[in-house]
Amino acid sequence: MPCPALAHPGRRLRIVLIGRPEALARGAPRLPGAAARRSAGNRGENKAVQGVPPRSGIATPGPQGYGCARRTPGPGGSGAAGEAAIATKGSGPPLADLFQEIDEDLRRDRLNELWKRYGNYVVAGAVLAVLGTAGVVGWREYRERQNLAQADAFIKAMEQTESGNADAAKSAFGRLAKDAGAGYATLARLQQAALLAKGGDNAGAVKLYEEIAADGRMEQALRDVAVILLAQHTVDSADPAQLSQRLQPLAADKSPWRHSAMELQALLAKRAGDTARAKEIYTKLADDLSAPQGLRARATEMLAILGG
Repeated sequence: MPCPALAHPGRRLRIVLIGRPEALARGAPRLPGAAARRSAGNRGENKAVQGVPPRSGIATPGPQGYGCARRTPGPGGSGAAGEAAIATKGSGPPLADLFQEIDEDLRRDRLNELWKRYGNYVVAGAVLAVLGTAGVVGWREYRERQNLAQADAFIKAMEQTESGNADAAKSAFGRLAKDAGAGYATLARLQQAALLAKGGDNAGAVKLYEEIAADGRMEQALRDVAVILLAQHTVDSADPAQLSQRLQPLAADKSPWRHSAMELQALLAKRAGDTARAKEIYTKLADDLSAPQGLRARATEMLAILGG
C-alpha cells in the first residue's frame, strides 16, 4: 500500500526515531554552526515523542525503510489514532535543508581559511596595481607637458630666426639641443647648423651635420637629412667619389630623398669630369614625373648645357 503521507506532496514529513537520544547522539557526527543547533532541537522533540503509547502508532521500518510509518491498530481500530506517528507539519527542518546548511557552513569556513592565508597578498596586489596605473598615467601626462613646452620653445626660436634675430635664435636652439628630447633636439641642431652656414661659418655647419649623421640615437630619417645637407655644403670641396658613394643609399628607388641625392650625384660626376654619368642622371630626373617640378627643370637645363 502506498504511504498515505506521500499522497500529499505539499506536506513535510518528520520521521520519528525510536531509541535513546543519548545513544543516537554518541553515534552522530558533529555538525557545524546552525546545523548543530537544528539537530539539538530535533533531539528535544524526540524525547517528547517517547511518551506516545505504543498502541497509538509508531514509526517502524517498513519495506522502504523509514520512509513511511507502519500503522498499528489501537483500541479504537485503525482510525485517526493509528496515524499519530506521521507528523505532517513538524517544526524541525527537512533533511535537504539540514544538508544545505551544513554545506554553507563548510563553504564559509573554507573561504575564511583561504582569506586568512592569502588575504594580505590579494590586498598587496590590488595596491600595486593601483599604484602602477597611477604611475603610468602620471608619466604620460608629464611627457605630454614636456612635449608641449618643447614645441612652444621651438616655434619661438623659429620666429626669432625669421625676424632676423640670429643670436637669440642660436641661443634658443642651443638650449633645445641640450635639454629637449631626441626629436626636437635634432631639429634644433639642424637649425643651428643652418644659421652657422648662413652666417658664413660653413665649417661649423658641416661639423654639426657630421655629428647628426653619425648619431645612432637619432631617427634614421633625420640622419639622412643631415647627409643631404652635408653634401650640399661640401659638393664643391669634398672628394667626388667618396661623397657620391655616401649618397648612394639615399638615391635608391624607395628612398624619399632619392631625387635630391641623384641631383647631387650628377653634380659630383660633372665635377669629376664624368660627363656621360652626369647626363645619364640628369636624363632620369628630367623624365621622372614623380620628381619635383623645379628639380626636373634644373635637370633639363643641365642637359642643355652638357649637350644632352
